[in-house]
Formats: sequence, C-alpha cells, structure tokens
Amino acid sequence: MNQDCVECQKKDQKIKELKQKIAELEEQIETFGPEFSQVKGLDENSQKLLKENIQKAIGDLINQDPKQKPNQFNAPYQRTQTSNLTEFSRQINIDEQHTYLGQRFFEHFLILGPDIEELKQVSEHTNEVLVKPKILYQFPNVNQHLYDVVPIYTFPNGILAKRLEASSQNFNDKVLPELKQIIMQTLQLTKGDNEYSITIPREDIQENSRMTVSQFVQESNPNVFRNIICFEINEFICLDPKTYGCWLCPIVHCFVSYYPFIKFFLKENANIWNQLKLERIEPCLCEASSHEVLKRDFVFMKSKLNTIIDRLFALRSIQVTYDQKYQLNEIQIQTPKKDSVQYLQFLWGCDQTFQTLSFKELVYLISNVILSQRVILFSKKKSVLSHVMLTIISLMHPFNYKLPFCIFIPDELIDRLAAPCPYFFGVVGEYENYSSRIEEAQQEDITMFDLNTKRVFYSKTQSRDLKKCIAPIKRNSHLKQLYSVINNSRDNAFKQVGKHKPQKLEKSGSSNQIFKENEKQYMQLLKDIAKSFQTFWHSTVTQHIPVDRKFIKTGSMAALNLQLLSEVMLSKCPKDSKRFIKELIQNPTFTGYLDELYEVIYQQNQ
Repeated sequence: MNQDCVECQKKDQKIKELKQKIAELEEQIETFGPEFSQVKGLDENSQKLLKENIQKAIGDLINQDPKQKPNQFNAPYQRTQTSNLTEFSRQINIDEQHTYLGQRFFEHFLILGPDIEELKQVSEHTNEVLVKPKILYQFPNVNQHLYDVVPIYTFPNGILAKRLEASSQNFNDKVLPELKQIIMQTLQLTKGDNEYSITIPREDIQENSRMTVSQFVQESNPNVFRNIICFEINEFICLDPKTYGCWLCPIVHCFVSYYPFIKFFLKENANIWNQLKLERIEPCLCEASSHEVLKRDFVFMKSKLNTIIDRLFALRSIQVTYDQKYQLNEIQIQTPKKDSVQYLQFLWGCDQTFQTLSFKELVYLISNVILSQRVILFSKKKSVLSHVMLTIISLMHPFNYKLPFCIFIPDELIDRLAAPCPYFFGVVGEYENYSSRIEEAQQEDITMFDLNTKRVFYSKTQSRDLKKCIAPIKRNSHLKQLYSVINNSRDNAFKQVGKHKPQKLEKSGSSNQIFKENEKQYMQLLKDIAKSFQTFWHSTVTQHIPVDRKFIKTGSMAALNLQLLSEVMLSKCPKDSKRFIKELIQNPTFTGYLDELYEVIYQQNQ
C-alpha cells in the first residue's frame, strides 16, 4: 500500500488514520499475548489463530476481506504495558476466539459476593440477613451472563451478611480493630475450610460445548468439567461511611479453568488478595480518620483490580504442555509428565479424604457411586465435600462418571433429589435439616452419608441390596497396607441408623506424620494408592472386557449385546467379584466406558 494517492499523488489521509488504528490494535493484541521472554512460546494453533485475528481486524478497519490483501500488516511485535480497565472492551474479538478447549490456562477470574443492591434495601433494624450471591467482578468482562449459575453453586444456601454495629462512640475501641484485622490479614494456603473446588459440566455453560478438547485436558480432566477453584475470605462492605453502615460477609475469589491445577490457582487467589491489600492498608498504618478506614472496603478493593490486569492477561495466555516449567515474573508452575497428569485432581483432594474416611468407608462409598446408586453426602464444611467427592470421582479411573454430579447442590434446587436417574450430590449442611424434604421426594435407592455425624441413612425403599455387591477392593492386602499408613482406622465409622453409640473415627497414627515430613515420599505414597485402585479395576473388570464385532447386536450400528458380553466377562473374572460385575454391567458409567472401547468398530459400521 503506497502512502500517496495513485490518482492525485498527494498524501492519503485515510492511510494516516489507518496507521493510527493499527498502532492501537498492537496494544490490544499485546494484552492478549504472553510475555515471550518468560513464557514458553505459543503453539502452532495459537500462532495461526493470532495471525488470523490480526488480519481480520485489519480487514474490518478498511472494510475489505483480509484474505484479499494479507500483506498489509507487517508491523513488528512490540511489548507495551497496559493496565487500563477500558482495554477490556477493546479486545473482545481477539480474546474470545477459540480453536480448542484448553487453549487458555484459565477461562475467567471471578469475584462472588452478596448482592449489594439487595443489602441497601435491608431495614436498618435488621442485624442479620440472608442475601442472594452475585458476580461482583469478572475478568475478562465479556459474556457477562455466561456464569450466572456459578454464584448459587458456590453459595448454595445464600450469603449470611451481618450488620456491624458501629457508631462514633464504639468505632475506635471495638469496630476499628476488627476492620483492620480484615484489611491487614495475609492469606496463605492452609488446607482450611475456605479452600475448595467445585465443577460445572461444560454443557451447563452453553459456550463451546461441542469444541475439540486438548490432550492434556482430556488426560487430566476426562469429564471435561469446568473447575471453579475458590478461595473464600471474610470482607466488609460499607454502604454509607457517614452513618457507619457496614456489613460483614464472605466473598469468593475463583478461577475458572479446564485444568485441575487446584493448588496453584488457590495460591494465586491468595497472591491476588495480598497484592490488593497493599492498595488499602495505608489508613491502617497511620492516624487516619474512621471514615478513611471504612472507605477501604470491598467496593474500594474492586476498584483497584486494574493493578493485577497485566498479571492476569499473561497468566491466562500460558500454553500448557507436559513436563514444562513456566516462569512469569514471580509465577511458577511445573506441569506433570504425561503418565502423571491423571493424578492432578486426586492429589489435591485425597489427603483430607483419607483423613476423613476409613478404608472400608472409602470402598463402600466408591461402590455406591460406581454402581449408580443415588448418593448424597452431607457436610457443614464445603472443603470436606469438595475433597471427598473429587477424590471419589478420580479413584474410579478409567471409568468416567456419566450421571448428574454436583458438589454443592443449591438449596433452591434441592428438589432435584427426586430425580428419576442416579446422581452424586453434595449438600452443605446436616442430614437432619434435610431429612423431611428427602422423604417427601419418595425416591428409592438413595444412600446418604452424613460426614458430620459419621452415620449412613437409606431411603425407605431399596430395590436392590448393594451390601452384597461391594467392590472386593477391601480384600486387596497391598492397598489396605498403603492406606493404613495414612489412616489406620480399622472399623467402619459409618453406623447405620438404629445402632447405639456410634463409634467415632480413630485418628491416624504417627506413621502418617513421618511420611508427611518427607513431601516427596508422601506424594509417592498417594500416587501408589491411586495406581493400586487402577490396577484393581484392570484386574477385576477391564481386562475381561471382550472387544469384538460379534458383541454388537445384529442389524445395529452402535448397540451392544450386554447379556452376551456379561456372560463372557463373568466366565473370566475372579470369583469374588462376580456379584459386583453383574451389577456394574447394567449401569451408565460402565456402558459409557464400553462405548469408548467400541468407538472404532461403531465408526466402521457407519
């Protein structure tokens, strides 16, 4: 493209305007890309995607097809520093392009909390109120309704907000120290109750439900859940500094990612909060007025989030591959080797799970889930539900749970417990508070584990007796020995209703502490337990599955003769597993695995 007009040989003003727009576009592209000097380069697909979007954007500027003149943009890539929040709205076209799931390190960063408008309408005489949760901040600020379901799954029982009884008389002595403690607290990973991860099936979030999936995501997250990795903290919201109108309530920072790097994202959540703390700590360190402290509430913190924009852009653009170390400023992450990637989610959740459940309990719970019983777990602690349920799903590998799965079922959706299909649900609370509502559902085959009281309950109607069909893992002496190192409780702490004096779970012995002092040795122990479960599923089930065209029903392209297949498996499997396999063959988790095995033959038939 010449700078002079072909006809009049004078400077073309349109060219000058176009160059200015190209310069602006470079800045927008920069916010999308990683810092190449510190992060491993983009893969081939991402490079192609970036190039296509650059050409498309230039084509839009000059109102023509970019494919007609692909050489109009040859400007060199330059690094610019951009932290203005207005850049969000100017990078939508580039930012939201996908070629496959897992292309981004994380999809979005959210902050969830109380509906502030609802708080403003609360009567001044009300000291406690339950308000609806709401997304208070989203990065990047596109597709704002994409995560409308996330708040109720994160706060299934709503948000309890407590009015801070503050006045000019008691502020300095009583209120100010409490506010300063909130502002100045330094958050660290403690495996506490405020750290948890929930999952949402990608079909529940309509965007990209049919896209191809990267191999790393497929290996580490075979169900292709969106992981909502949450860090919950206590905050205060000041509605009116002049009247000291202030509320105390929890808020949640969360990353949404297809990658189950849960520990890393929790650490990054803490880093973000600690970084924002520096923006609001000044009035706490000097003799500032009470109003200045009140102004440093969550709303103020939200306004300062532009200080972390560059960091989030760069982090989001990391291209994940096996066995790589990524260093971006102070951020460092080591991805596992291909043969270890499947343990990512398990290694986060198993520690607390193994401390909570005895070996018999664990086997009994896994058996109920894999045999498609309706299973409900109750716990007052979100972290316990999150750890236990994700561990159970992980230990079922290579079988993928194909039925409804929800770590925190919202209170307003509790009627889903009457669903006609099997499910695996977690409820934040105690069984006693929900027993009447569950009985009203009049649904059969429900097994309920109350992790608070260590008791198991059953629905009034049971169409099958699963006690005789439990997976024979409990006879695996090697696995029991490994597990006893972490939890040496010998008896099943879950007691059926009606028995007196339920036995409490025994604490683990000192051998566990010895292992935990050597982190590498302890992690290897956990991996050995996971591998032992996989070995059991292989020796008991998968190695006996025949894969042959003759097991497809005559005249059908993709329907198996399960009766014939069952007869072959039962003739080969160990004697002590026959009852378990008879029950397993009939449920969706197993038939889903069969469909994966027979996929090639199905395609040939078509």
